[in-house]
Amino acid sequence: MSWERSRFRNDLVVADPAGLHLFLAETGMPCALGAFLAPLVDRLNLYEQRPQFRPAGKAGWRYLVERGVPESLYPSLLTVTGQQAGELPAEQVDDIRRRLIAAMPSAVDRALVLLSWLGRLPVPAEALWGEGRLIRQLLADLSAPERAAAASGAASADVAMGVVNMAMHGEDDGTLAAAIGPTLRQLFPPSQPAKP
Repeated sequence: MSWERSRFRNDLVVADPAGLHLFLAETGMPCALGAFLAPLVDRLNLYEQRPQFRPAGKAGWRYLVERGVPESLYPSLLTVTGQQAGELPAEQVDDIRRRLIAAMPSAVDRALVLLSWLGRLPVPAEALWGEGRLIRQLLADLSAPERAAAASGAASADVAMGVVNMAMHGEDDGTLAAAIGPTLRQLFPPSQPAKP
């Protein structure tokens, strides 16, 4: 059976949609984790509001705190808006990377903080194009096992959202799906059958 064909689009009823999407992701179906984007946006209330991107300067400080950004990065990030953070030149990204490594030598700890930060960004602008782009650049330096270890060690919706965001931008769904699967199963359990 193929659930990608239009013939089955409207008549396939699944008791465990999360399980189906995780199975598909773990077996290598591209973009299967993307099915969790809207449910996680709802659960975490990550709807874009005003301002669309984090402001620079003192006005942006509270956003950095709310998003769990390491304090060592505040000096670099407060000089730019969230939109500009996604457009930083390589030299500035390298400086941010060095600050982060100095503050957090453990690659798994860095991955956890970055995934959590990525998972707290409002969708779509900030998460997909603004700070989200910067965070994905920082995550790209970490190995797949380090990112998977961070994802599997944290049972939080914001880390799950960070993994979904990363997966939607070309990361291997299978490895990440296996790592974050237990958290997503807990957040989205199978529906209970209707009682007669």
